[in-house]
Amino acid sequence: MKPESATGGFEVPVTDRYFEDYTAGFTQEYGSLTVTDEEVIDLAAQFDPQHSA
Repeated sequence: MKPESATGGFEVPVTDRYFEDYTAGFTQEYGSLTVTDEEVIDLAAQFDPQHSA
């Protein structure tokens, strides 16, 4: 069995997990990323069909 830190508390590594392996509310830290308001709006304009500029 691998150490918990290597598998994020799961019994299997991430490459062997399925949707059903996750529970509601599960979170995982991967670092931080700062985005501006403009970047959020640009993303919405590209991918949200309800977004209108």
